[in-house]
Order: sequence, then structure tokens, then C-alpha cells
Amino acid sequence: MTTTVYTFTLIGVDSHLVTVEVDLLRRLPATVIVGLPASAVRETSERVRSAVTASGFEWPRQRVVINLPPAGMRHDGTHYDLPIALGVLAASGQVQLPDTPVFAAGELSLDGELRGFRGALQAGEAAAAAEAGCAIVAAEAADSVAAQANCITRACRNLSDSVLALTGKGETSMGVRYEKLQHQLDMADIRGLHQARRALEIAAAGGHRLLLVGPPGCGKTMLAARLPGILPRLTVEEMIDTARVHDAAGLRAPGAPLTSQRPFRAPHHTVSAAGMVGAANFRPGEVSLAHTGVLFLDEVTEFRRDVLELVARAATDGSITKTRAAGTVTMPSKFHLVAAAAPCPCGFAGSTKRACTCSFETLERWRRRLDDVRRLLGIEMVVHLDTISLERLVWGEPGECSADVQRRVELAREMPEPAVSDMETRDPFKLKAGLAAVMPVALTIARLEGAGAVGLSHVLEAAVLTLSVTKE
Repeated sequence: MTTTVYTFTLIGVDSHLVTVEVDLLRRLPATVIVGLPASAVRETSERVRSAVTASGFEWPRQRVVINLPPAGMRHDGTHYDLPIALGVLAASGQVQLPDTPVFAAGELSLDGELRGFRGALQAGEAAAAAEAGCAIVAAEAADSVAAQANCITRACRNLSDSVLALTGKGETSMGVRYEKLQHQLDMADIRGLHQARRALEIAAAGGHRLLLVGPPGCGKTMLAARLPGILPRLTVEEMIDTARVHDAAGLRAPGAPLTSQRPFRAPHHTVSAAGMVGAANFRPGEVSLAHTGVLFLDEVTEFRRDVLELVARAATDGSITKTRAAGTVTMPSKFHLVAAAAPCPCGFAGSTKRACTCSFETLERWRRRLDDVRRLLGIEMVVHLDTISLERLVWGEPGECSADVQRRVELAREMPEPAVSDMETRDPFKLKAGLAAVMPVALTIARLEGAGAVGLSHVLEAAVLTLSVTKE
């Protein structure tokens, strides 16, 4: 008699429901797994056999056939251990499955202990799709599974607990926990750099792409790292979306609470295209790991052109689609883009602290390179920085805290779009040639100030950030 237990497989950041079918045949003892199992699943039989015998049960002295439909989908992950073990025990008559569908997921150790697994939130989604009466999962992952499962979720620490859970007994998980906001980098730590701070606030309010240009040590990375702290607070849906991506990448501990802190990703300029958008195994890349947060490209001129093209496409579309022989997967990539670069090869062009050693021809080539990167990435605002003096660092007034800036950003995003009709006819500074680039930033500035219409001051400030070079 064939027994059925449901589990899931993870492709990209999405779960797909999998049926684990187990049948016992009167043939020479062996264990056969069919249905495109990956190496981790092919090795499952040895782990499960040891766990079953160590837990006081018997492994059938028959041929055990395990089928994993849909057979055309590749199955990977160690979480197949528990559903296979329960299926074998049920097929051999050692346990009784309930009348309602059973969902199970968890990795077994050789002594029968259960461990967490990658993709706990997605496992809960699969349990809901299976309309399971109960979900039996490793205790480490139970909170995350319960958040999405829409059924009773049993938190089990070993195989014996899992068998007990089939009878309706055992520890019940109440759902996902939310992490209190930890200390994060604050804008109040920055002294000086007023123009850059203002640009960062505008970028946060309008989702504009920002390029910071300046010599080493002028604060480019320090500024970019504080952008997540002034973005609007994450909603519960955004927290789950962020956790799903990090679950799929294996970067989130099973059962870890949902965090309210936006991600900040800063890949090195040597990153490959696969590292940026995801490898052939459909693990999320940097553009997806930055979803709902910030992607910071330091030394942006050193990145390969094909990598920058992929970043630009992901930032524009809000998602990245990968097509491989195994199928096509779409992963989210809605992030705020901040890039940084040196003003010249030696790094000190325009600096008041150190003379530039680059020739005129070298400077022109570098400027063209920066312009090319800016156009490629669709960067809307550019701020040129200089090194802050020691006196200003020690005695300068601390900046406004991130919480105050965040409140303004949230209010600006809720504001209706200001009117712009009068600016189309009044153009005393002959900005019409660049008005298409200036107006989106001007609209954001007007919203930050609570204005009902775009004024000349808003356009002029936007023009400084989008059309010309600025300095502290």
C-alpha cells in the first residue's frame, strides 16, 4: 500500500509542493529514490535508515521505493529526510497517518535528532497549498513555518517526537516572532557633509539612484551605510519578503525572528555576474539579497560592464529572471542603488587636502568613464565630496538623527504629487534641456518640504544635484 506525505522543494525564492510516495515491494531489500533527486536527496536513504533504527523502529526488509512527483522537477535539500522517514514507517505499518494530509520537513541526524533547513517560510507556504491538517517540522524552523502554514504546526526535536505528533500530541508552534530593532548606524554620527546628507534624504524619499564621488576617506561608505536607517519602516509583508530571500540563500538561521532592519549589501567590484544575480542553482544573488534595502557599489568604475548592465536591469524591473536548462525563475530585486567612485585614478582630483597627480588626458578619460557608468546605471543624482578637516570632525556639530530624517521621508512618500504646470512655462535659467532629469528630483524635494507645487527653489536644488558638480 502506497503512503503519501507532503513536503516542498525550493526553486529560487519560491516553494513548490512535492508529494513523497512510499511503497514496499516483496523483492530483495534495497532503497530506491526516483524523481530527479539531487545528491543531497540520493544520500537521504542512508541517513533515514540510521535515524529510524536509532529511534527504536525497524527498517523494512523489503525493497523500499520512494517516488517524488512531480518527476520532472529536480529535488534538492536535506529536509526530505523527515517526510521520507514518516512515509516508510507508515508504509511498514509502524505508525498510522491521520486522515488529513500531512506535511513534513526536517533534516535527520544519524541518531534521529531533527535539524533546521533552508526555506522555512516557503515550507509554510507549501503546507498551506497542500491544505495539510498538520505540519510536522524541525523545532528550529517551526515558528517560520507556522507563520505561513495556515494549519497546526508541530515543533519536533527528533523522529520520536514526529511520530507522536501524528497522533495530535506534541509541542505546537504559535507562529513567527519579530525581532526588536537593533542598534543601527545613525545619521547623527556624521559631522559636516551637509550636501551629501541632504542628497541621501532626497534619494530615500524618492527612490532616486545616487552617485557619491570623492577621495579615499571622505565618507562615501559611511553615508551609504546609513541609508537603510532613514528609509521608511518595513511593513510585515516586506519583512516576510526579505526573510524569504535570505531563507532561500541560506543566510537566515532556521527559526530566526523576522527583522525590521532593511538589508545593506556591498559586493566587491570583483563579483561575477552569477554572484550579482544568482548562480545556476537558482540561489539568490546580491540584487535579490538587497531586496527592500540598499545595494551599494563601491568603486563602481571597477565593476565589469556586463555586471553593471544586470544591476541596471534589476533595479529598473524590480525583479531578475534567470533561465537555465532546469527552468526559469524570477526573483525580487527592489532596492535603492547607491554607487561610489574616486574623482580620478589617483583619487584626489578637486581635493583641497592633496594635489592630484593625473594628467589632463587621464582626467578626461576618467570623466567619460564616470559619465558612461552614470548613464548605464540610470543614476539621477551626483554629489562630489571632499575630506573633512580634523577640526570639523572633532568640534563640528553632530548631524540630525536618523529617526527624525526617517519621519520626514515617510511623510514625503505619503504626500500627493505636487503640481508642476507653472514650472513648464517659467524657465528663467533655461533648464528645459535638462528638465526631464531635474523634475523627478524637484518633485521629491517639494514633497519633502510639504509644498503643493514645485517652486523655483526646488528646481534649482534639483539642478545642482542632477546637472552640475557639487562640493562641500
